[in-house]
Amino acid sequence: MTIPHWPPFSRFHEIVPGLERMQLLLDALGNPERRLPPVIHVAGTNGKGSTLAFLRSIFECQGYSVHVYTSPHLITWNERIVLSGKIVPDAELFEALEECRRAEEKSGITVSHFEGFTAAALLLYSKRTADVTLVEVGLGGRYDATNVFPEVLCSVITPISFDHQEFLGDSLESIAWHKSGVIKGGSPCVVAPQTKSVSGVLQKEAEKAGVPFFDAGGAWNFTTSTESLVVSGDLCGKRFEEVVPLPTLKGTHQHTNAAVAVVTCHALEGSLPTSVESRRKGVLKASWSGRLQRLEGRAIVEQFPPRWELLCDAAHNVAGAAAIGEWLASEERKPMILVAACSRNRSLRQLLNELPLDDLIALVIFCGTIDGVALGPGEDPIDIPVPVYRESSVEAAMLRGSQIARTAEEGRLIVLGSLHLVGTILRSDSV
Repeated sequence: MTIPHWPPFSRFHEIVPGLERMQLLLDALGNPERRLPPVIHVAGTNGKGSTLAFLRSIFECQGYSVHVYTSPHLITWNERIVLSGKIVPDAELFEALEECRRAEEKSGITVSHFEGFTAAALLLYSKRTADVTLVEVGLGGRYDATNVFPEVLCSVITPISFDHQEFLGDSLESIAWHKSGVIKGGSPCVVAPQTKSVSGVLQKEAEKAGVPFFDAGGAWNFTTSTESLVVSGDLCGKRFEEVVPLPTLKGTHQHTNAAVAVVTCHALEGSLPTSVESRRKGVLKASWSGRLQRLEGRAIVEQFPPRWELLCDAAHNVAGAAAIGEWLASEERKPMILVAACSRNRSLRQLLNELPLDDLIALVIFCGTIDGVALGPGEDPIDIPVPVYRESSVEAAMLRGSQIARTAEEGRLIVLGSLHLVGTILRSDSV
C-alpha cells in the first residue's frame, strides 16, 4: 500500500495558518496532544530536520525510545512519522488517517492535509510509549498545526531567515515573532545563532513567557577545528565545555545544527539526561536524507565518469542555497554541473546568486511538473554567465548532465532547489 499524494481526509490543500480547526479536530479525537511523551518542539527556517536528526541520534545512543515528526517528506508520507524509532507501517498510518477523517466529518470542520496528517501523527504517538517526542514545526510556529501542546520539555529555534513571507511577513522581525510562538512558559528555549534583530525578538518573547533563554553568542558558543566541535556555555549557572566529533553530514551549517543539539541536551540534563559518550556517538552517527547526500548505486551514476561525485540537497530557499555555496567554497574546486528547479512561487535566480557560478561548466535546469507540482523558473528570467539547458523531465536533465560530464575526468553534479525534485531523484529507479 502507498499513501496517496494527498491524505484521504483532506478537503482542501491550501496552507491556512490558524489553530482553531486543528484544536476542534483534536477535541473530536479525545485530545491526543495531551497524552504524549515529553515534547521537544523545533522551529526555525533552516536546519530543523537536521537538528532533530542529531537529537534523535543522541537520544537513541543513550537508549531512549524516540517518536519523531518531520515534514515534508522526500519519498513517502510514512517517513514523516517515526514511532519509537521506526517509520510508521502503512496499516497503522491508514487506520489513524481514517480515524481523523471520521472525526473531521463528525465535528463538521474542514481541515488542510497538513492539519489532518499532524493530527494522525499525534494520535499515533499517544498510543505508543516512548521517552521523548521530537516535533518539527511545519510553517512559522505560532499558528502552525503542531503548536497545540499545553507544555513542552524544551523549545528549540534554529537559524531564522526569509521564507514563506506571504504567511509570516516581509521582515525578519515578523518571521521571528511567528517562530517564537513555540516558546512555552517554564520550559527552556535553546536558540541557534541569529541576527541581532531576530535575537532581540526571541529574547523579548522568552522574557514574556518567563522561560530560561539559552542563545548562541550569549548563553553558549561553539568553535570548530578540522576534526571536532568545542561547545561551551553557562546555562543558568551550570557551566560546561565539551568536545564532540565533526558530524558526517556535510557542510559547516551542520556544525551549527549539531552544536544546537548538544546544548539542548545540556539544557535537559535534569529531565532527560545524556552522557558525553552518547552525545559524541550521536553527533557522529546522525543521518538525514537529501542533505548533500551522495547518490550511489543508481542507474544514472553509471552514466558518469568514475571520478564524478553526484550529490543532492533539499535546499530550496536563499539561506539553504547560501549554506551550499559556503560548503562548495570550502571544498576542492572541481568542474560542476547543477541540476536545479524551484516551485513557481520561489525565485530560482535568488538561489543561484548564492552559488559560485563561475565554477560551473554548465547549468542544467529542469522545468516541468512532478506529482502535480509545477517546477521551474516561472516568470523569473534566468540570465547567468554559464550555459543553460532546459529539459522537460528529471531523467532528461540527468542524462544531459552525464553527457556534459564526459568532457571532464572528474567533477561534481549537485541537484537542488526543490524538495519535489530531490524526492523524485531519490525514489526513482531510472535516475
